[in-house]
Parts: sequence; C-alpha cells; structure tokens
Amino acid sequence: MASGPPYPTEKNKLADPPSKEDIERVAYCAGVYLASFSKEPFDEKWSIDGCVIPGLLLNPRTTGHFVKAVFHQDDLKITASPDGGEHFNVNKELLLNYLEETLSDPMTSYLCDAEWFSKTDIESLARLKNKISTNNDKNIDVYIPYPVTNILSSYVEAIQGAYSIVSLGFHETWEYKPAPEQKTKDNAPPTVSNEVKLLRITPDTIIPDDVYPRLCSRYLGINHPGNDKREDVAEIAIRETEFYLNKSETDVIKEKVEPNVYTSFLGEVAKIPDNDYTLSGMHWIAIKYLEILTTRNEITADYEVKDLLPKQLLYLSLPGTAVSSKSKIHRGESRLMQTLRFFYNPVGLEIEEEVLSFPKPDGQTVLFGIIKQV
Repeated sequence: MASGPPYPTEKNKLADPPSKEDIERVAYCAGVYLASFSKEPFDEKWSIDGCVIPGLLLNPRTTGHFVKAVFHQDDLKITASPDGGEHFNVNKELLLNYLEETLSDPMTSYLCDAEWFSKTDIESLARLKNKISTNNDKNIDVYIPYPVTNILSSYVEAIQGAYSIVSLGFHETWEYKPAPEQKTKDNAPPTVSNEVKLLRITPDTIIPDDVYPRLCSRYLGINHPGNDKREDVAEIAIRETEFYLNKSETDVIKEKVEPNVYTSFLGEVAKIPDNDYTLSGMHWIAIKYLEILTTRNEITADYEVKDLLPKQLLYLSLPGTAVSSKSKIHRGESRLMQTLRFFYNPVGLEIEEEVLSFPKPDGQTVLFGIIKQV
C-alpha cells in the first residue's frame, strides 16, 4: 500500500542495517512485501549485474530466505545509489542457492498455476542461474531501485510500537492441489488446503524457519491517547513518502496533514495472490489493529471507544490498487474509506476523505489519502 514506482529525491539516507535478530522477525514480511510490489502496478524490480530479472522476487517464501541470508553475511556491503536505490554485494553461492530454491520450491508451482508467476518468469530465473554459475567473481552486484534497508528498519521500528502493528500470514505446511489442465467454468482454481495462520509480530516473536508466507501489513499508531510520546505526524508522513515524492509535493502533504492529532499511517498491505485466504486474513488484521487501538489502559480507562479511534488516517498508494480503487457504493470514495465507515459510523462518528494526486514523468500517478473525522 505504502509504495509505488521509485522516483529520485533530493535526499538519500541509508539506514543502518537491522540486526540479525531483527532480520529473523521481518524477513518473511519482507519476502511478501518485495514479491507483491515487484508486480504491477508497482513494478519495483531488482537488477542482477545490471540486468532486470522479471521473476526474481515473485516467490515470497524463497525471497524471505534470501533476505535473511543476505543480511546474515559477515562481509555485507551496502552502497547508496544517487537515484535513491541501494547496491548490495551478494555472495555468488548465496545467490545461486536462492535461484535454485525458487526454481524447485513447491510454492513456485502454485504461484505459476495461479498466474502470479509466468513460465517466462521461471525461464528467466533458469537463464540467470546458468549465467551466474559461469561468473568467476566471488560476489555479485544486486541493485535495488528503492531504499530496502530503510523499509526493513521501518518494520523493526513498528514492531517496537505499542500502538503499531506488523502482521504476517502464513501456512505452516503446504498441501497444494493443482488446477485441472483443461479448465471449465466449473473447475476450481489451484488451491492450498491448509488455513493461513495469522500472527502479530512483537519483539519476542519467534517465527518458524520453514513456513509459507502469504500476506503482511504494517500500520503505525501515532499520538495515541494511551501513549505519552508525542510526534509530529507531518514529519512522519514526509519520512514515509519522500522517496516517492519531491520536496514541493511533500510540502503539499505537510500543509494538509494535521501534525499533532491522533493518527494512523496505513503502511504496506501485501497479499499473494488475492483469494479467500488472503482477503479474510486482511480482515482479521484490520480487526486486530482496531482492538489494539481501542483497548483501554490506566491512562484511557475512562475513554469511550470513539475516543480511541484515530482522528486522522493516512495512506500512500497508486491508482488501481484495492486500497485506492473507487467504490460504487459510497459516492466514488476509495474502498478503504468505505471499510472504515463500518467502524466509525456505529459509534456516531463521521469521516471524510481527500486524495492528493501527484502525476509523475513516467506517466504514473502517486496518491496520498487523508481520511479525517468531521
């Protein structure tokens, strides 16, 4: 949700890499996020030795393993790129292991049948594996066209927050039933028979090593009534968007956002692929997040539920996503706005939405949504 095609900015801040312990907690979330946003409409693809490889990140399970392995390298070297991206010096054998695992992993077959992967994507990975295997260099340059280290650090920061949430949905085992070769209207699509397990990741969470991740989310709670800490919401909004927007555009956001009120920033929501499992999982995560926000403590013991719902909700998206697409039910508002009405209206609260639109030179448009109580 909080992502889009990368655009150069006037700043390029390279965050410190997360610790090995923190990477253990966020690697699978990163796998889902990177896989989801490597596809349209975001189309954020990595390059290996200067070549863009279409299928490189599309399996969230093996990509999570790869992220963990990369950040566990003792000689890890990360270099900031002038365009805002990052270069990683990755051990050749580590990269080959990732490609081999992706090509042979059972989740790849499922995602191909579900048309998340294409056979062309898989062929591109096989060609890359052959090319890398004949390379005499010990390390291979991996270029990422956005600040992935900053993204991982933002997940770690959200895990620490009492009123923020990082969630992961995954299968503990894999039971896959392929679709029939000849499809008819009565044929079922490819399915995974075991349920998705949903987990809120905390600093104490231990995630099993060998799961099959399907969805993740990151929501930030800022200036919650139960938290003594006060932050400038506008500054956080700029921090979350400055890679995708230039200074004049972030200045517009700064003028529109109320800086001191209780706010939720709705970060990434990624699900692979869209189906009943992932959609129901997203619904559970939203309910869980609202439970966290509306749970009373010593400070908020006398508050009503309506006082614990955010006064302002912010999101960054692109046209055509599930978040920003227009609803025909409620005056053309976003689906997110429509969903939030079910939580706000029953307790006597009304909300309104403003969507800022920022056209980009490549023809894409970045959207910044502001939903406020009225």
